[in-house]
Amino acid sequence: MTRTLTIGVEATAFSVRRSGISNYIVNLLSHLDMVAGDIRLLMYSHSPLDMPELPRAIPRVVGRPRRGIVWRNTELATALQADRPDIFWGANGLLPIIRPRRMRTVITIYDLVYLLAGDASPWVNRLTRHFDQPYSVRAADRVMAISQSTAADMARLYGRAPDEVILPIVSAAYRPQSVAVVKVVRDKYALPPEYLLTIGTLEPRKNLVSLIRAMLRLQEQGIAVPPLIIAGGQGWLDGEITEAVAQAEAAGVARTLGYVAEADMPALYTGARHFVFAPLYEGFGMPVVEAQLCGTPVVASDIPSLREASAGYATFFAPTVEGIAACLAGLTASPAGCKRRPVGSIDNDPMAAAARLWSVMQSSLR
Repeated sequence: MTRTLTIGVEATAFSVRRSGISNYIVNLLSHLDMVAGDIRLLMYSHSPLDMPELPRAIPRVVGRPRRGIVWRNTELATALQADRPDIFWGANGLLPIIRPRRMRTVITIYDLVYLLAGDASPWVNRLTRHFDQPYSVRAADRVMAISQSTAADMARLYGRAPDEVILPIVSAAYRPQSVAVVKVVRDKYALPPEYLLTIGTLEPRKNLVSLIRAMLRLQEQGIAVPPLIIAGGQGWLDGEITEAVAQAEAAGVARTLGYVAEADMPALYTGARHFVFAPLYEGFGMPVVEAQLCGTPVVASDIPSLREASAGYATFFAPTVEGIAACLAGLTASPAGCKRRPVGSIDNDPMAAAARLWSVMQSSLR
């Protein structure tokens, strides 16, 4: 009889509101049981998990609700010694230094933000990542990346290419919504008939200050652009962002909705004239694909990861006030000029992605 394979998963991304990382993890794990053999998942976290029910998943809340390198090398390390999983998936890109000798390790690297956009992160995050992430890449039995862009950065800066690239899978809920459904969500948030949409945690890497200043500049120039709707919760180093948002709301060129429940996002995308995404750096850029799956044209920063995520079906700008303003002014003059991606051209097969994850995990045992 085949033995059950136990896979430990760092699930701390589920101890806060859903994010890009937690969506990436759950969209893979929700299909893993369909392609894997006899497995069970131990979901390790320092806080209660806010996640959908997953097949064969067992929550393992261990230790006190403290985060980062301390929890990983104390409470998590102790739990791993007790449970002895066959494989540990560092789903947040990191490994504990202290771990069972025979336990195999797999990690996923989402980005190298601490190196390539370090000023956009709190100093303590940069400091710990400078040690933790390169160590984890060196020590892991298998390493995955979420994009070819991140894979290239890894090879260049770490000297190790990933064993596999598994692009993010977007929930099947992201598809064009009916006029009636869009109206319900538009009424819920008191949105105007036409608006631009952007999404992201309020933190410097998302470059919201430049986007808002571009909107204000267009208003000063007398160029009428639909208001910018900002969906995203509070982040970090956001003092300047908060001031810019307040100024834009007072001027009537933008509104912030705060954190928006995922159930409302497909309609929010569908109702937008354009999805505008202006980050300085991304590991992939899942919101670009979400917008495209909803049939919404994308306007985005001209950076490698977003060219990859959009497959070139976007209107690109330099992520500066001048670049964003010029792009939006051009689209206002010619709204049909923005490329739309055929929904059928988007590779969003969760079974294939889960099969690649399972293949990597199996190979780590050899």
